[in-house]
Amino acid sequence: MKCKIVDPRMVDWKYLDGFKDRTIFQTREWLRFVSETQNAEPVLAELREGREIVGYFSGLTFTRLGVKVLGSSFPGWTTPYMGFNLLPGSSRGVALAALEQMAWNDLACLHLEVSDPYFSVEDGQALGFTCEFYTSYRTDLRKCRTHK
Repeated sequence: MKCKIVDPRMVDWKYLDGFKDRTIFQTREWLRFVSETQNAEPVLAELREGREIVGYFSGLTFTRLGVKVLGSSFPGWTTPYMGFNLLPGSSRGVALAALEQMAWNDLACLHLEVSDPYFSVEDGQALGFTCEFYTSYRTDLRKCRTHK
């Protein structure tokens, strides 16, 4: 799998927002919010296997104490997770390996943090990442109804 940066202005956001594993924290509006509040640059990348696009990655880069970081998400962003949007059957572990290469080689980052609600422990540990867990709650707002 290969991970390639794409111009957020050229992406079909309606298509992206249609992924089954999509969250509000990966939308164009949320990326803009984090970008403005954290002085960070949005990064959107497509993941390909051969010629087929199998998914996307959402994150942002920023610099702290001279160190360039790719976060998806990062502590303090009021964003519990971002990560990947992948077609069914695509490996998050393989996507993480492709992202890691892009972060080091193309973005020249020195630190990478990825929080994805669908990762398994093995996805990160197989690549030497430190894995941490926390408890969070999620509500599907599409199922909420207003009472009049």
